[in-house]
Amino acid sequence: ARLEQQYARLYLLQQCGLYLTFAAVFGRTLLPGYSPLCTQWALRVHGSLDARACSYTRSVTLVWMLFFLAAAAASLALYATVARSIWSLFGNFAVLPLAALLFALEYRLRRQRLPAMQRATLAQMLSAYLAEPRGTRRP
Repeated sequence: ARLEQQYARLYLLQQCGLYLTFAAVFGRTLLPGYSPLCTQWALRVHGSLDARACSYTRSVTLVWMLFFLAAAAASLALYATVARSIWSLFGNFAVLPLAALLFALEYRLRRQRLPAMQRATLAQMLSAYLAEPRGTRRP
């Protein structure tokens, strides 16, 4: 019975814990001695990047970290200030479309900022991601 009374709070912890974990994963790779996560992914797909692309992918890594921090902050703020049904709608139905929107906006911006960069298919990206070993430290 006590667990049922705290269900919303447990869901909040799970939700914010996930967002903060993602923010930490992206953010950790922005520290000195690490390669930004989006740079790692781009290197897996393209093999090498010029300085402009490296700077761009570093910025994209920062944007994703900030997105997940904002999602956690918004969830906490909504939990504290609005009805649970509104807070639940945000967590269950808004964050994923917002992430998809961010993907689409980033893709459009990348095409504008890096027009010479070769486009990779989803299959090529997935293949490159699965084929390469995981490692965030610079050699």
